[in-house]
Amino acid sequence: MKLKLIKCVFGAIVCVVSSVAQAQVNQVSVILEPPVWAFKADTVVIPNHEARLTPNEQPLAERLKPLLTNADYHSAASLLEGYKSTTKSAALWQLTGQVYLALEQYAKAEEALLIALKQAPGLSRSHRSLAVIYLQLKNYHKAHFHIGQAIALGHHDAQLFGQLAYINMQNQQPWAAISGYQRALLLEPNNQQWQQGLMASLIQSQQFSAAHALVMDLIANDENNANLWLRRGQIALNLQQFEQALSSFEMALRLGDTQVNNRLLTAQLHIQHGSVARASTLLKDVLRQDALQFSQLHPTFSWLLQQQHYEEAEQLLTTIADIGTLTVFDQSRYYAFKGQLAAKNGSIKQALKWYEQSLLLDSNNGEVLLALAEHFSTQNAYSRAELYYIRAAVIGAVKEQALLGHAQLEINQQDYASAIVLLNKVLAHNPNRLDLKQNIAILQRLHSQAS
Repeated sequence: MKLKLIKCVFGAIVCVVSSVAQAQVNQVSVILEPPVWAFKADTVVIPNHEARLTPNEQPLAERLKPLLTNADYHSAASLLEGYKSTTKSAALWQLTGQVYLALEQYAKAEEALLIALKQAPGLSRSHRSLAVIYLQLKNYHKAHFHIGQAIALGHHDAQLFGQLAYINMQNQQPWAAISGYQRALLLEPNNQQWQQGLMASLIQSQQFSAAHALVMDLIANDENNANLWLRRGQIALNLQQFEQALSSFEMALRLGDTQVNNRLLTAQLHIQHGSVARASTLLKDVLRQDALQFSQLHPTFSWLLQQQHYEEAEQLLTTIADIGTLTVFDQSRYYAFKGQLAAKNGSIKQALKWYEQSLLLDSNNGEVLLALAEHFSTQNAYSRAELYYIRAAVIGAVKEQALLGHAQLEINQQDYASAIVLLNKVLAHNPNRLDLKQNIAILQRLHSQAS
């Protein structure tokens, strides 16, 4: 009686490849152009009804007026810095803060505005300006406080609601962000910033159906926007609507998207849900653009070889013009795939050469060790096969396969006691392999009979 535990063929480095394409799709993120967040404090940098300059400050105001009208904030700041007075009004401090804010001199602006609020806590413009400063500095707690104060003082405009929504997004509170962006859009329905924010918050809160409805509405009004098609694809992926995701990413590519990650993701979707030929074309583009992306494609090569797409795999390897640009780890995988292809073509000596080259670069390439062990096992060179299985068994990623292969080797030599020991090691490593208990029982009977 001959017991067969595993079946591997020389050249099939990975004996079991499960859902390679889907696994890779989950690992690659969609790359979108970052949204531009522009936070406005006040478009008019002049005193208003809530704070007035003192009579002594009126001559200064007259000199400032034309500078502010022409947005000459540098000259205005110089004039304010040259104004010497022991008592400056809250209105003047607020004006000073707004000028510094326009110049993006946040520390000086913050100092002036805080002095203004200390003198007159009800200055809503100072609160709004401070909120913008703290948003730029990513101090969301302080920004939230001052926005709340501005709202309490009677301001209920889209900018404030949008800013609150943005803060909630940064604080990982997408549900609250949705409400803020919706209120902002009620007041400014065509504001792309609020649309982007609502889209992002719907996705972050996993309201994919609502996000899909929104992106379709936006695409209807701007069908040549590659970023919107990428969003549609991202949402479709989350809804597991892979064909729609694929068509969306293809549309983004046609509209000029150049992100390597997106091209890689589109190729991987094609492998599982579209055309292997198209996937191959895209992956060639990826490798020509950035050969280091080869590190992302190890499972893809394994899948292509398992599915007997040898020509596509060979063409992809050929695309990598300079192997030296790869990491040593990736070079080892490159030669491993070369060996696998050679084995598939029946060039066993060449395959061995590539495998040995792979091990020179990475002696812990477990998949190559398994392939060599399997080869020497089929040649009845049991001692050499055993050495490779022992080396592979200390590598976590292939430990179970190595132990099973070694056990099969011992069974072929009718050393049932050694096979039992090895299978028990598999069970200790992976207690879920309960199917092996039956194999162990059979081996124990064979061992007893041989004794």
